[in-house]
Amino acid sequence: MRIFRFFKFVTVVLLISPYSITTELSAQGLFGLQNSNFAGIHTAYTNPAHLTTLAYRRYSNLSTFALSVDNNYYSIETPFPLFKLATGNVPDQYKNDKGKVAWNPSYLSADNGVSSAWGNINMEWRGPSYAKRLGRRVVFGYGIRTRANMAIKDVNPAMAQWVNSLADSTNIKNVLGGTNYPLNFQANAYQEISSSLSFNIINIGGFRAAIGGTAKYLMGLGHMSMINTGTDIQTFGKDSIRINQSNIQIAYSDPRFMDRFMNGIISGSLPSLASILGGGFGFDVGILLEGGNKNKVDGIIEKWIIPDVNIRDYAWKIAASVTDIGTMNYGQEISRYTASNSTPVTLPLDTELAKAFLASNEAGLNYLENFAEKNMEYKKETTTMPFALPTMLQVQGDFRLLPAIYLGVHWQQSLVSAKTLGFRNPSSVVVIPRLEMAWFECSMPVSLTQDYKRGAVGGYLRVGPVFIGSDNLVTTVLTNKAKGFNLYFGVSGGIKNPKRTARG
Repeated sequence: MRIFRFFKFVTVVLLISPYSITTELSAQGLFGLQNSNFAGIHTAYTNPAHLTTLAYRRYSNLSTFALSVDNNYYSIETPFPLFKLATGNVPDQYKNDKGKVAWNPSYLSADNGVSSAWGNINMEWRGPSYAKRLGRRVVFGYGIRTRANMAIKDVNPAMAQWVNSLADSTNIKNVLGGTNYPLNFQANAYQEISSSLSFNIINIGGFRAAIGGTAKYLMGLGHMSMINTGTDIQTFGKDSIRINQSNIQIAYSDPRFMDRFMNGIISGSLPSLASILGGGFGFDVGILLEGGNKNKVDGIIEKWIIPDVNIRDYAWKIAASVTDIGTMNYGQEISRYTASNSTPVTLPLDTELAKAFLASNEAGLNYLENFAEKNMEYKKETTTMPFALPTMLQVQGDFRLLPAIYLGVHWQQSLVSAKTLGFRNPSSVVVIPRLEMAWFECSMPVSLTQDYKRGAVGGYLRVGPVFIGSDNLVTTVLTNKAKGFNLYFGVSGGIKNPKRTARG
């Protein structure tokens, strides 16, 4: 029945796997792009002071999209390296009679050693943005960005196993009564309009210092969350679930916000005023120090000049910033209800529930809320609910080893608790060796991500204004096991190089 496939789809997507999505992705850092000297306006997202290194008089981003999925429970494990799948060289023994790869359900495996499962999906779209030099020492930029996140955590693996059994077996596994099943889910989406300003404050004797700041106006597109402190469930085959006891809190602004997010990506436009449900402000601040410049410019607050845009001439560069300081608030737009029971209630898994969710997320959630109102202790209120931005401390270092050969280091430390309501980017540290020229660039970020728990090797390639990258592509394609994957791509470029007016 379709209802069981739906339940499995939700579980697998939120504990996330490439089984249900063409590209499996993890929390993105866009490390290759963000640490390039030719990233232009993109560098402002990690440190607005980087704008002073703009290699052109003007720089424009047409569109950039990033998508990531990650989890710690499900993985794709194939008997052949995944790069063979990407290149079409899968051995014949793993193909069907039509010459296509024959999917084996055993390729999707679960880690039974996990005591608490989690998964997340992150999407980001950077719309039209622009940076421009103003006079001798100032660079100004503005940008549009949309971000969405769905995350599930504190999932008991037995719950995922039960959902699998619903769709894949006639022998339904019972979730034993008396077992506690906490589960927490969050989904958020917002759009920002940002304005950045950076200043060269010192440029003397081969040493340069710059500061920068970004101000952001935030527009909330939607929020949904479920906090489940523990539910005692017992199953009765495929027909129903008996909930022996529960204590659940659900809050939502509008379940259609993901539709708005995707429509914004497709149309490349801001949401309509009717779609903006919340608002807020955010800030980034940063500083940059650079030394060993061959192109020494006497005096203070002089215009910094790049003598050759193919080869940056510094010996070292260090930058530090704090990004995404602020909160977003939905005012009185959040509906929140609690549902609990201390005596057993039975939730039918019938066609009405399936029809509701297949019609829309809104109809499915309304069905469940109506069930809670009629059968459980139910209380509803309209409330305010601020949520945090993914505030991070970011420290970057970059060293020129040879002409056009650089080694970057990027440390991101989250300043948001894992229990905070809102966005949170995991902490990470990455080393980025790269070959960098004006019209060609490639790098291989080597990172320790997911709060320093998972190693990965990625790749980044830029040819002219077109770029594509991933923070864990190499790790994925060279192995036969993957729990997550991410990908980003876009079109950005500079307009007109600065004149050479520096004094020897």
